[in-house]
Amino acid sequence: MTNREPTREPVIGPPDGLEVEVFELDGQEYAVLKIPKQGTSPTPRLTRAEQEVLGDLLRGLKTQQIADRRGTSPRTVSNQIASIFRAYGVASRGELFARCRGVQDSAD
Repeated sequence: MTNREPTREPVIGPPDGLEVEVFELDGQEYAVLKIPKQGTSPTPRLTRAEQEVLGDLLRGLKTQQIADRRGTSPRTVSNQIASIFRAYGVASRGELFARCRGVQDSAD
């Protein structure tokens, strides 16, 4: 007879961000689990100016229009857009729109 340790199943905890809502209906108890989508990340931190530029981008304004509206140079706006792209990990306005839509959907 060998002296072996019993094997244990790995313990898997709840996913990060798990939310549970318990309610009763017609004498039955129910639980609703909210689990965050995999691969989603929190909204990047942006400066106030970058947040304003992002809002203008999402409204479809062009760089020159944003600069005129903000009273800055198009180069300043371009630098802010580049910073926003880096923060969101995207390379185009189209990717930014899709990413922002994904962040908005996961926040709902």
